[in-house]
Amino acid sequence: MPRLGAVHRCGECGARNDLDVPLSRELPRAPLDDVAIPAARARRRERAFPDLDAFESKVRAAAERVYSQRGVRNVDLFIDDDVPLCDDGGEPLLGCYTPGGPGGDSEPTRAPEVRIFYRTFRDCFLHEPGFDVDAEIEETLDHEITHHLHFLSGPDPLDDEEQAEIERERAGLVGRREGTRRAARGLLADLAGFARATWPVWLVVAGGTALAWCAG
Repeated sequence: MPRLGAVHRCGECGARNDLDVPLSRELPRAPLDDVAIPAARARRRERAFPDLDAFESKVRAAAERVYSQRGVRNVDLFIDDDVPLCDDGGEPLLGCYTPGGPGGDSEPTRAPEVRIFYRTFRDCFLHEPGFDVDAEIEETLDHEITHHLHFLSGPDPLDDEEQAEIERERAGLVGRREGTRRAARGLLADLAGFARATWPVWLVVAGGTALAWCAG
């Protein structure tokens, strides 16, 4: 999520400094359970949602089981308590998988990573009756490891299914006709962008073709 920014100039030398506002961890970090969410508190059950440390313990214990069952090693696990990422349909994610990659001159080699979003689990717990935290953690980890195994083997049919489901939900919201119009506008915009980016190449090709024709 984009952060606010501010420009600060030194009073003595006039040097410009671009600052995040507020700075990371500048404000005191209160437990999420202390945040006023009237609607959520009205639905809160007697069993409280685990704090971040307890949640991380649950995730790591479940990951040990899932990794062992699926024969997976060397996949980093990160429990994220910041604003969660969203899927292409705008829904906050319970977890996500990022493939690894070779390093370059400016970045080190990246290991594959599974990321679990604490806030999404907490929100589901508060708003969905019967939400089973332990079962959902295990299911989410297994789901992301499936993405990892598909990535290693080639095509990822699970990702194709997710994208198809997002498209079905989008069609239900805006209608098939409007969805088709939006897709057509997106295609035209992509073609226009491609033309703007590659017109010098086409100009050279056309010139070379003309010269070859004249020489012939």
